[in-house]
Amino acid sequence: MRSPADLIMSHEGAERATYVRESKTVIHRYLEPPAAGRTTEGASRDIHTP
Repeated sequence: MRSPADLIMSHEGAERATYVRESKTVIHRYLEPPAAGRTTEGASRDIHTP
């Protein structure tokens, strides 16, 4: 499997721009907190702990 940096560096032009955009999207989604957009009230109702 190739790393995103390898893919980006091995292409040029529009294809390279597409790989950059997709890599940024993946990184942003990975770093986004899992509970984003939830309120504290809604989050407390959704959590079931023993």
